[in-house]
Amino acid sequence: MEETNTEPPYFCNKDSQPERVNRNSGGGIGAAGDYSHNEEITRIEEIGRMLKSTQQRLNEASMKAHLLNVDVVTLFDPIKSDQMRTRVEECRQCVERMKEKDRQVEEQFLSKEDIKE
Repeated sequence: MEETNTEPPYFCNKDSQPERVNRNSGGGIGAAGDYSHNEEITRIEEIGRMLKSTQQRLNEASMKAHLLNVDVVTLFDPIKSDQMRTRVEECRQCVERMKEKDRQVEEQFLSKEDIKE
């Protein structure tokens, strides 16, 4: 004896709400009932565009995260930190030497003017 299912099958419509299909009316996939091939192709294309857009946003977010990670790593890299401290100290020393040289030149210039008077 053949078992009969008393509850009709379900499939999802555009709004993703389950919709009952009456087996006796010929509805469902492959039948001429409520199914529309063109509508389903349109839905599939729309889902494809949404997936492509989501993938693009994910790639952009991934690239931003990678760049931020590189920034963080280089900020706290001990070798780079030492190099930066060394460069800052060298710059400070150079500025001091230039100021000292400027004072010496000023003194020489002023002392020559004093002699002329």
